[in-house]
Amino acid sequence: MSGYFEELVQTISSLKEQAMRSLLTMIGIIVGVMAIIGIVSIGQAGKNSIKKDLESFGTNIAAMWPERRENSVYKPLNKYDAEFLRHLAFIESVSPIYYLYKEVRYNDFKTTTMVNGVNEGYFKLNNRTVSTGRLFTEKENTGSRRVCVITEGIKNDIQKKYGIVNPVGRIIKIGDFPFYIIGVLKKPELKSFLSTLMSEERDVYVPENALKITFGNFDIRYLIFGLKEGVKPEKAKNSLEFLFRLRKGKNTYYGMNFLESQVNVFTGVMNKITFIITLIGALSLFVGGVGIMNIMFISVTERTREIGIRKALGASQNAIMRQFLSEAVIISFAGSTLGVLVGILITILIESAIKWGIYISALSVVISYVFSTLIGITFGLLPAKKAASLNPIDALRYE
Repeated sequence: MSGYFEELVQTISSLKEQAMRSLLTMIGIIVGVMAIIGIVSIGQAGKNSIKKDLESFGTNIAAMWPERRENSVYKPLNKYDAEFLRHLAFIESVSPIYYLYKEVRYNDFKTTTMVNGVNEGYFKLNNRTVSTGRLFTEKENTGSRRVCVITEGIKNDIQKKYGIVNPVGRIIKIGDFPFYIIGVLKKPELKSFLSTLMSEERDVYVPENALKITFGNFDIRYLIFGLKEGVKPEKAKNSLEFLFRLRKGKNTYYGMNFLESQVNVFTGVMNKITFIITLIGALSLFVGGVGIMNIMFISVTERTREIGIRKALGASQNAIMRQFLSEAVIISFAGSTLGVLVGILITILIESAIKWGIYISALSVVISYVFSTLIGITFGLLPAKKAASLNPIDALRYE
């Protein structure tokens, strides 16, 4: 055991003598490990952040709408379809969506925006709440009350023009009809880059019955519904396609979009992108391994007389081979450690700057150490074999 310890001390001593060369040899390993940890960790943090944002809208919700296809019969959705959907065993809740573009006015302020007719369940399905005021009730919907919930964009426009901080309790006109503002819809709190893609909402939400009575009875634009817990989107989609073709005719088509499926597709794409970029980063480890091999070959050449003296004093081939292989592994391991530390620091700085939450992939750290050790062994093996196989007499004669 003491012999191995002495070999290790000698190996470290040899590396210290060539400290600058050893450090330069590590650069490829440092960059490779740093890239792997940074890419995997930041990629995972971004994926978690975006997935969390998408799930904030509710993972069990879906939308359904009529589609026009070649040689198909276009049949819009109606309130009876919504009722039929509501009574299916795997459906939790349903909200039909009616919408039209109307001019919205408050005194001299006016804008043309989307007015949505929904029921009280719409907000629960989409995890939407109010920043001030309240949402309308089932009683207000069935009673066709002319109440509305406006979005932050409309509220901000009114505030800028008239200095009104809280518009709840005031009356706006949608078209030529007055509607009583009862609440301001809270803006979704998104932390990923999705927040930059969302423009400020300027919609108005009113009870569906009030919209139909006020502006005419028209078809449902689309239905949103929530699946019961444990129901798979693909199974629900197949069942709904079958049931609605029985109900509406075999040549009718209805598009469906399940948020959970979209989240899964996004996660799969992000995993593939992260994997591909990680492979590119791993090329730096390979380059670092080649660098280690080159330096070790140079080291063997420079220390040929030393090898000859050690063999003359009784050092075995295995001892010589272990020393040079240990040097390669230590260089690789030390480079990996520096790469891990720098990679973690850079990852924390980037994730803090983009506010995705701090995430360091433990798996990427383990993989980096395993790969760096394997690279040290693989690329240090040939130089170590060359050193071990030197003829002691020829080595002693080497100038």
